[in-house]
Amino acid sequence: MSEWQTKQAGERVIQFFVIQDRAVKTASNQSEYMHITLSDASGTLQARLWDVTEKQKEAFQPRMVVKVDGRIEFFRGIRELHIYRIRLATEEDQLSMEQLVPHARRSKDEMWREIIGVIEQVKSPVLSRVLKTVANNRELRDALTSYPASKAYHHAYYAGLLEHMVTLSRAVRALSPVYEVNRDEMLALCILHDAGKVRKFSNAAAPQVTKQGELFGHLILSSDILLEAADEAGISRDHPEIETLRHSILSHYGDVENGWGSPVSGRTREAVLFHYLDQLDSKLSAMSQAAESASDTARGVYVPMLKRNMYAGEDLS
Repeated sequence: MSEWQTKQAGERVIQFFVIQDRAVKTASNQSEYMHITLSDASGTLQARLWDVTEKQKEAFQPRMVVKVDGRIEFFRGIRELHIYRIRLATEEDQLSMEQLVPHARRSKDEMWREIIGVIEQVKSPVLSRVLKTVANNRELRDALTSYPASKAYHHAYYAGLLEHMVTLSRAVRALSPVYEVNRDEMLALCILHDAGKVRKFSNAAAPQVTKQGELFGHLILSSDILLEAADEAGISRDHPEIETLRHSILSHYGDVENGWGSPVSGRTREAVLFHYLDQLDSKLSAMSQAAESASDTARGVYVPMLKRNMYAGEDLS
């Protein structure tokens, strides 16, 4: 836990952070301020720099390491930082990006070994070859094991995408016999459904949406990765197992009518079940992230992904 996570309202924070994101906005008095998402290895902290100057707008960009001096405030129970002073880090500060990036609790090597074990459990020769092709692609493997699953809402930290894959694969192994679905397809979905995030985002440390991400979205990009792996493995794109897996990838954001981004509604048992498992894992992760940033959970914690206050069991007693 970082020092800022223990501070109460009005207390001072002087610390190094990475700028994850920033936006210049206009206050009610028409002055400009910068809203900044800061991060260190323990998590993310929202901050505001008031009366921002043109020089500061140019200097403080995503992925920059900065030293910040500010005061803790609370908004909807979540810590925020009112910045007094901010400067760019220098070589003399002897910092590395890895020291300042939020990351999954488990090591990525440990989680990747679990995913390799999942791939070994896939009995379908077609899906096994596709998954092994993906796992053996060093560039893709390095990205899948380091990128976050999102910029802010869920698993929004280094190796968050990998953690999302691991927890989903555990849920699938437990529930596939209960709902009589194709276990191999479900396990392949755990690994490939969000693979396009590595093309949607620019990097693992301070991800920004790429041009590909804006033009196509990660569902299409995940489908592309599946088809490219099938090509490399010498499997026809029209193979029934490839087609049903691709359908589940493209529909995993739910019914088209929801407006969440799926180009097609789920039409198989696997597609429907996986959509709800993905939603479950994502929303519970979002709740955990919000709770870790809160000072007092007794009044509930506002979860942006759910757009409401949420409570843990002990908070209701």
